[in-house]
Amino acid sequence: MKNTREEILKAASKVFVEKGYEGASISEIAKLKGLNQSLIYHYFRDKKELWHRAKEYLLKEHIEASGSSIDMEADLPAFLMKFCKDGFEYLASHPEVVRILTWQRLEDKKGKLVEFKLTGREMFEKAFSQMQKKGKLRADLDPHLATVLIRSFIRAPFFEDFSKINPTVYLNTIVDCIQRIVQP
Repeated sequence: MKNTREEILKAASKVFVEKGYEGASISEIAKLKGLNQSLIYHYFRDKKELWHRAKEYLLKEHIEASGSSIDMEADLPAFLMKFCKDGFEYLASHPEVVRILTWQRLEDKKGKLVEFKLTGREMFEKAFSQMQKKGKLRADLDPHLATVLIRSFIRAPFFEDFSKINPTVYLNTIVDCIQRIVQP
């Protein structure tokens, strides 16, 4: 049963990456794996739930890796560099994740299709709060807002044409900028 669910998620992820939420159909997902549509509805309530679970499936590795990026004993520059570098390298090696995030942005004008939790974000916010308590980060910054800011820096090259920018120079620059913003 678990393998069937995973096979459905693999097929759905592929179709959603190629066509987005609006362009994808349950029949196309079923056809890709030679399944009956009713089997998909056995595992997933509707297309919207399948969209959410497919995004989680695609992002699971990144979310889990985000937790391992958090080193509370590191100094601020090392902490930020590891977090930014890991996120940047993950997105660079997983274009399907960038594409599904792009589809989400294009199709989700009212926030109705997001509805899944990025636990990696929660882990980073918790680490950010702990670093604030230790005096490593500005106490007046909202951990959620800081996380959004940092992830925006990481994702920017994948949503704009940054083809002429050296990735190492980019990472060093964003870490320096972020450090200047968040340090006490």
